[in-house]
Amino acid sequence: MAKATGLARREFLLGAAGVLATPYIVTPAQAAGQTDERRLSFHNPHTNENFDAVYFSKGQYDEQAMREFYRIARDWRQEKEVKIDNRTINIAYNMQKLLEQSTPLMLVSGYRTPKTNRLVHGATHSFHMRGEALDITHPHVSTSMLHKVALRIRGGGVGYYPSEHFVHVDCGPVRTWRG
Repeated sequence: MAKATGLARREFLLGAAGVLATPYIVTPAQAAGQTDERRLSFHNPHTNENFDAVYFSKGQYDEQAMREFYRIARDWRQEKEVKIDNRTINIAYNMQKLLEQSTPLMLVSGYRTPKTNRLVHGATHSFHMRGEALDITHPHVSTSMLHKVALRIRGGGVGYYPSEHFVHVDCGPVRTWRG
């Protein structure tokens, strides 16, 4: 019951006046001077793979952790992977941090080849095909709450897909839409 109360409290706080006006993304300048660690946890339900690693520490990205993330975020249908943009990974990190959940985020979709993008009816110029987008859900957080958190970060595009139970985030221009 305490978790439900905490979640309701966070939903209230996120809905409070002015919350969406405050950016929460880590800028490159801040990252260069930042010495704290950034740990990200993801589960890919399509491959049953997990990622739980410190990907940033002492002002730099950990190459091994980043390669592991690229692997879990690959186009699993085509077995192709690309570098996922650090800005997009940082958006996911900031979402995880704001959610204060111990359970990993769920990766619905990361990189997509053009073939997979057509198969799933993705946008013609999808950020997924450039390694700049992630579709995210969480087993213990409502899609509505994920959407509010993503909007608060203001790191790029945020698509809200309530009937599919995920939120799209990308490092492109700040914009929103409903799928």
